[in-house]
Amino acid sequence: MTNHRIQKDKTYTLFELSDRTGMRVAELQELVHRGKLPSHYTDDTEVINGKDFLELAEQIDQAEGNFHHYE
Repeated sequence: MTNHRIQKDKTYTLFELSDRTGMRVAELQELVHRGKLPSHYTDDTEVINGKDFLELAEQIDQAEGNFHHYE
């Protein structure tokens, strides 16, 4: 994942997160569908809290032995 700023107090669409992180939209959708990344709907648009994404990114990095800050 590329280190672009993700803010804890913002929500992001899958497309915005894809642009900011370098992850494919399909990868983000898979994380949501597997229950690893919580999402909710606002005005018929699926959004993800920045806080939830940052927590998941930290868990993945720690599991892989990498530690990067995405904030």
